[in-house]
Amino acid sequence: MRSIFLIAVGVLVGIAVTLSFPHGTSQVVYAGTPSGNGDVNGDGRIDIADAIYLLGYLFANGPKPGAIACDSCCTPVYPSQDLPATGQRECYASNGALVPCGSVEWPGQDGFYQAGCPSAGRFTDNGDGTVTDNCTGLMWQKETAPGTYTWQNALKYCENLSLAGHDDWRLPNVRELQSIVDYGRKRPRIDPVFGAEWSWHWSSSTSVDDRRAALLVSFVDDFVPVVASWKTDDGYVRAVRRDPGCASEGLPATGQRACYGYVGEQGWVEVPCGSAEYPGQDGFYQAGRPSAGRFTDNGDGTVTDNCTGLMWQKETAPGTYTWEDALKYCEDLSLAGHSDWRLPNVMELQSLVDYGWCESSIDPVFEAGGWLYWSSSTYAVSPASAWSVYFGCGHVVVYVKAYDIYVRAVRRGS
Repeated sequence: MRSIFLIAVGVLVGIAVTLSFPHGTSQVVYAGTPSGNGDVNGDGRIDIADAIYLLGYLFANGPKPGAIACDSCCTPVYPSQDLPATGQRECYASNGALVPCGSVEWPGQDGFYQAGCPSAGRFTDNGDGTVTDNCTGLMWQKETAPGTYTWQNALKYCENLSLAGHDDWRLPNVRELQSIVDYGRKRPRIDPVFGAEWSWHWSSSTSVDDRRAALLVSFVDDFVPVVASWKTDDGYVRAVRRDPGCASEGLPATGQRACYGYVGEQGWVEVPCGSAEYPGQDGFYQAGRPSAGRFTDNGDGTVTDNCTGLMWQKETAPGTYTWEDALKYCEDLSLAGHSDWRLPNVMELQSLVDYGWCESSIDPVFEAGGWLYWSSSTYAVSPASAWSVYFGCGHVVVYVKAYDIYVRAVRRGS
C-alpha cells in the first residue's frame, strides 16, 4: 500500500513538473475565486486538477494559490457562539416577580447575559419544507412528520425520508433536538418558523439506564423537557441532516457509541450499529464534535471545553445553594485569575451531559460532587422555579428556586 501511495504521489508531482516547467514564470488565471472547500485553482470543481496545481506550487516552482475570499467559505460558527442562546430575555426574583436584568439583588441571570448564538436571524426558512439553523449548521424538517411513531418506526421514517432533494435525513440525537427548544417561549417552546406538534418528539438516543427506553424532547410547557419513554410507545418525529460539504461540527456529540434492538426472548440488547432493523441510531452516527480530546484540565481548578469554548469550574462549588445564592456565588467567584464567572444557562449546563453514561453522566475530568445543578434560566411558565440538570442520567428538570442544590460556575474562555 505504501508503494502504491508513493507511486501515486510521484505521478502527480511528475505531472505538476511537466505542466509547470515549460512556462518559465508561471501565471494562473482563476476561473473563479479559490474556495475553502478544496477548490484550490478556483475552477468551480474539486478534482485532480486541484492536487496537480498545489503539488506544482510545492515542488515545481508553480504559481502560489490565490487568497481565499471569506464569502466563498462556509459561514463559520464562531467559538463565542457555538451553543444556541436559550431565548430568555427577562429576569425574575425567586418569587417569580419580574426584576431589572441589571439588578444587584438578582445578578447574572440568563436574561441578562443571553449567552450564545442570538435567536434573531438564527433560522432560515428555505421555502422547500426545510429550515436551516445558522448556529449549529443543522437542516431541519420544517413540519412535524405526519402521525406518531414507535421509536423503531421513527428511525426508519427518517432514514427513508426524501425531502428537498436530500436523502441523508436521520432522527436527531437528544442534544440536537433540545437545541431547538426556546426557553423564552410558551406553548410551544420552539421558534414559530417551525410547524410544531407540541408534544413529545423522539430522539435517536437510547436511555442508557434502561435499554427499553429512548429519550424524547417536549416542546410543551412540561416540567421536564427531556424524558425517557418506552420505545414501543408512540411519539412525534422531526428529521434532521447536516450539509456534509459545508456545515461545521456544531454541537458536542452525546457520547453514545452503542446501538440497541429487540431480539426475541433476549429483549432489548446491544446490536450492530449498521442494523437494518434499527437503523440510524445515535450510536451509529455519533453526530457532533467528538468527546475525545474535548476537555482540557488547566491544572488551576478550571477545565476548558475545546468544543464550546467555555471554561468551567472543575470542582463542584462547596455546599448547596438556593437559586438566588447560586447566582451570587458565581458572580462573586474569583478563580484561576478570572473574575468573570457566572451561573451557566440551561443549554450550557446540558452541554456537559455525557449520554453514554447514567451513574455519573459527566466527563471524569470534572469533580462531580452532586447530581442536580442550577442553571441561570428561569422556568418561564412558573418563574418561581428554574431549570436544572440532573447528572445522574442527563435529564433537564424544573426545580423551585427556594430549594438548595449544587452549583458549577462557567465563563467564556479566551
